[in-house]
Parts: sequence; structure tokens; C-alpha cells
Amino acid sequence: MMSDTSRVIVRGEDDPRQGSLRMNIHHQDFPELWAEGTTADEGARHLAERLGEACDWTCENWRREALRRALADVDEYLQGAVATGGVGV
Repeated sequence: MMSDTSRVIVRGEDDPRQGSLRMNIHHQDFPELWAEGTTADEGARHLAERLGEACDWTCENWRREALRRALADVDEYLQGAVATGGVGV
């Protein structure tokens, strides 16, 4: 399975409550499953957890396979973050 990290969408937004930048992250195929973190790396880890949970709960094999591909993309994104010492936006 080929991973495509370009399908992992990261967007930084100001958080007026915290006075800091929050990173919102989702996969292009599943915008309804999103996560956030103080860094893109943290947000991607949270997204990987959500995608994994969705794989566990879905009944349809075609959807589970699509979720696994998205999870592979996020995992590859995280591997790149580790290799480069973090991901910037």
C-alpha cells in the first residue's frame, strides 16, 4: 500500500482562549474525523488514534480499508515528522 502524506491536511488557527496557535488536522478522505494539538505532530497522533478507533467500529469492509489507507498516510506523515525533527506549517 502506497502512502500519500499530501492527503494529510494541517491548518493552524489562533486560539483566542489560550492565546496560542492550535493545529487542526484531518485526512482528505475523512474530513469529519479531525483532531487538534499544540503542534502538527501532536494533532497527527490524535488523528491516528481517531482513525484507528473508526476502523475498529466500522462494519463495512470497504470503509475499513479506506480508513486503513488514511491511517497509513497519517503514520507516514508522522514518520516524516520524526525524520525531520518536527513538522512546520
